[in-house]
Amino acid sequence: MRLLRLRGAVRLADVMVRIGCSESTARRDLAVLESLGELRRVHGGATTVEDRQSRGPVLDELRTVALGLRTNRGHRFGSTGTVGLLIPQRGYYWAAVLDGAQRAAELTGLRLVLGEAPDPQTDEAVRLRSLLHLEVDALLVAPNLHRLGDTRVLEALQGVDVPVVLLERRVPEAFATRDVDSVTSDHSHGGRLAGRHLLDRGHRRIAFLGWPVSPTYEPVLTGLRTAIDDAGATVVEHPLRWLGRIDHQDHRGQVVEALAALRAQRVTAVLCQPDEAALYLLDAARARGVRIPQDLAVISYDDELSGAATPPLTAVAPAKQDIGFSAIMLCLRRIARLGPPPHATQQVMLLPDLVIRESG
Repeated sequence: MRLLRLRGAVRLADVMVRIGCSESTARRDLAVLESLGELRRVHGGATTVEDRQSRGPVLDELRTVALGLRTNRGHRFGSTGTVGLLIPQRGYYWAAVLDGAQRAAELTGLRLVLGEAPDPQTDEAVRLRSLLHLEVDALLVAPNLHRLGDTRVLEALQGVDVPVVLLERRVPEAFATRDVDSVTSDHSHGGRLAGRHLLDRGHRRIAFLGWPVSPTYEPVLTGLRTAIDDAGATVVEHPLRWLGRIDHQDHRGQVVEALAALRAQRVTAVLCQPDEAALYLLDAARARGVRIPQDLAVISYDDELSGAATPPLTAVAPAKQDIGFSAIMLCLRRIARLGPPPHATQQVMLLPDLVIRESG
């Protein structure tokens, strides 16, 4: 919007370069801004809308209609207009989720307050309470699930009186006693995408390499198995050990051992989750004269670092920015619900894409 106000018009290509997004994302954002009365779309870009200041009430109504909300004028977006966000970290994977949430918050006039829980040993419930002390109108939460069976954050969420949306996490049945929305990637679909792609390339013995403590490990493996089993091919699961902390030397050593084991099992393709495992596998293969993809095809899962690898990695890419964007939209709908009728809990699942590069 700053660029538009400065120039009076912007090209779609300028938007893509400025905010580092795809064409479809840029078009979606321009469409939302147009529905809110912020700009007017034209062929190849957008122009400013005249007399914006005089249309405050109209702009509010356009925002309401655009989001399909029914609100009253005294409590349009909650008491503070603030949404708390608790994520494991600002970096890998979650940076894109945060970017999508920030973009949606800016478009809809909400303020985003960030809390991080980068250490799995940190009591996330404490961070959660800190956000609640800020009197937020809603919470977006992605609990650290490295310690299986640790349900303290889920227990803490049971007692909050504001809308909650889980990011990339599903609500366990034992904690489904209150309305908690969720926005997740369909990681089983991502596993199927990778499996079908490798089958189309002629591979019949395909391995899955990753850390079982990851909440996405099981759904990705399930999707891969579905695709491979349906074709009568073979899946070789090779789980890696998690030490309760990031230990690059140990992880690298495990992947070196995995490569030797998979070669002995005549595996010709590997799906690695996350990107880190795929990068270690490339290094191990290079050191041992294993050619990628001629001797071993490699697909990575997450697509955070894959494009910068040598060779560039084919990757399954979850719609990370759309996760954050959609979560804010769900929050806004919850905040605006003031009437007595119960409202259905929403569990939104977004489909990952397969980005084909050089590794398989």
